[in-house]
Amino acid sequence: MRNELNLPGSAHPDIPEYISSRESKYLKIIQYQEEKHRSLTEIGVKLNKYINNNIIKYSAILIKGLKIKTVDELAELSRDFDFEGMTYNSGSGFRDQLSGSVYSASEEPHDFTIELHNEMSYITTSPSKILFCCISEGTKGGESPICFNRDIARYLNKDIAEKIIKRKIRYIRNIQDEKNTKYITWQKTFETKCKKKAEETMKRQGIKWEWKQNDDLSMYNIVDATRQHPVTKESVWFNQVTANHSTYYQAHPAYQNQHNLQANQYPFHCCYGDGEEFEDETVSHIRAAHWNNAIALKLEQGDVIFMDNYLCNHSRMAFEGSRRVLVQMYR
Repeated sequence: MRNELNLPGSAHPDIPEYISSRESKYLKIIQYQEEKHRSLTEIGVKLNKYINNNIIKYSAILIKGLKIKTVDELAELSRDFDFEGMTYNSGSGFRDQLSGSVYSASEEPHDFTIELHNEMSYITTSPSKILFCCISEGTKGGESPICFNRDIARYLNKDIAEKIIKRKIRYIRNIQDEKNTKYITWQKTFETKCKKKAEETMKRQGIKWEWKQNDDLSMYNIVDATRQHPVTKESVWFNQVTANHSTYYQAHPAYQNQHNLQANQYPFHCCYGDGEEFEDETVSHIRAAHWNNAIALKLEQGDVIFMDNYLCNHSRMAFEGSRRVLVQMYR
C-alpha cells in the first residue's frame, strides 16, 4: 500500500505497507450452495430475507458462488427485493447507468486506486444499503478493500474528529458540460440535459451553484461529518473527507501533470464548512484511519456483497485485465 503508484496519499508514513484479509465481526461470508431448478428471482427472495434479518448484526454480507455473469442476471436476482431502489442522481463518481437501477461500479482508469468511502455521503440523500456484483475479475489486482465506520471512529484522533464535526464539511465540485469533456459531466451527474431540472435537484439537496460561460458548473454544499443510523440511531462517522479531497485527484493519472490547479479547481474538493482548508495532517490522519482498518477482499465472478452504507466503506485497487463490477443502491 505505502508508496503505491496512483494511490492518493500513499507516501505518508502512517499508510500501512499492506492490508490483510483478516476476519471481522462486521463481515459475514456465505458460500452459496447451488440449488437446481431454482430461478435467480427465487434465490433473490431468500437472500432478501437473510439480508433484512442480518445486515444490522453485521455491516457487510458477502455471498460467494452465485455465478452471475450479466446485467440481466443481476436484475433478475434483485427483482423482488423489498428494498427501495434509487438512482445515482447527484453522485460525484464516474460510472455508467446500464439498466434501470444497475450501474457500473466505476469507469475510473484501471491503473488508479479508488479510496475507501461511504457511497454519496457528501449529500443528504445517501443510500442506506448498497450491493456490488462481480461480473469479471480481471487478471491482476482489482481487490475490493472494505473497512467499517465503527473501527475508523475508534482510530481517529478525538480532537481532529470533534473539530470536523463542529465545523462541518463543505463539498466543492466543478463539473463540465458534456461538450467539453469525456469525463464526469453535469448531464450524467443529474441524469438530465436540462439545466432547470439540474437546478431543481441542487435546490432540493441544499447545493449552491454557478453556471460558467462555457456551460460548465461549479457547486458546493455543506454537510455534517456524522449521520444518525436510520435503524440503530447511533451517530456514525459518515463523510468523504479523503475520497472527495483534491489530493485524490493529485494522484489521478489524468491530473498528475496539472500542478497549476488550485485545490478548489479539481473536479471535487472539500474543506471545513466555513471554507477554511483542512490541515494536510488532518487529511493524512483520516486517510490512514481508513487504510489501517481495511480488510482485503478479492471478488470473484458471481460474488455479491451487500453493505450497510452507513457502516461500511468500499474501494477498488488498480487492476489489469477485464474487471467488471456492477452496483445497485437502495434507500
